[in-house]
Amino acid sequence: MKNKIVCIIIGSIYLLSGIGKVINVIAFEMLIANYGFELFQIFAPFIILSELALGVCLVLWIKPKLMSLLSMILLVIFTIVFTYAHFKNGINDCGCFGMFNLTQQSPIFTYIRNILLFGMSLFVFIKSSKENSLIENWKKYSIIAFFIPIIFICGFTFRIPQNLYKIKQHQYLNKPIKETILSNYLQTAKDSSYLIYCFSYTCPHCWNSIENYKSFKTTGMVDSIIAISFVTADASINSQNRNVFTEHFGTNLVNYELINDGIIQTIISSVPTSFYIENDTIKQVIESELPSPFIFQKFIKNRK
Repeated sequence: MKNKIVCIIIGSIYLLSGIGKVINVIAFEMLIANYGFELFQIFAPFIILSELALGVCLVLWIKPKLMSLLSMILLVIFTIVFTYAHFKNGINDCGCFGMFNLTQQSPIFTYIRNILLFGMSLFVFIKSSKENSLIENWKKYSIIAFFIPIIFICGFTFRIPQNLYKIKQHQYLNKPIKETILSNYLQTAKDSSYLIYCFSYTCPHCWNSIENYKSFKTTGMVDSIIAISFVTADASINSQNRNVFTEHFGTNLVNYELINDGIIQTIISSVPTSFYIENDTIKQVIESELPSPFIFQKFIKNRK
């Protein structure tokens, strides 16, 4: 009986942790990136669903011996990952409970909690008898009823990670700007840095990046910023789109308007696309929503 109670407690903690993250999968993606594992952001939903599945099985007493073993393995992995993030990237709060992390937790608390959970899982593993391969129907229906809304919420709050952490081999990457069409719109100096932001008035992803774009100048991340908007050849439609845009962001943001024709495809393949220029050379090409200058700066630092 004791092992069942302990099993329910462990499972409830996993459920609380998983639900806290499934409410905002994007936040969990960012946490993975902050940990220093940017390439694993795409697996955020699967990590969360696995944690929830483990919690449900423990609470419902489904294969407790196997689940407690998986719990111990998971705790060891989580602890190693957190240790790496703490000493490598200065992460103090593990963010394990997602939206339920109401206060900052110290690393000591995280280690103590994981040790206790490991000990409780070991207790269940030792005390549990031989596995019963049969699962009652009501448990199966309960699992289905639980995961249908969870999967929907997980998909709704998930976003495919932008390619901020994996630079595409754009044709302009690492080229001197004077060898590109962009030199028609910007005169550079070797001791200065620049950001060229290519966008469209009708692109919602572009709008989402505008404040970050302006922050590059206000924070001093770059010395100069240039905005190039791609427009249609229809003057009336272009005027309408421009008016809607300037109503929200002002009239002094756009430096150039270029008609979106075949020539433009030699510059970009999608909007928004941003070019970071340093030492008269295009150092970075971001073919996605523009990140904040603080995240971008950290990214640049990690790549040096």
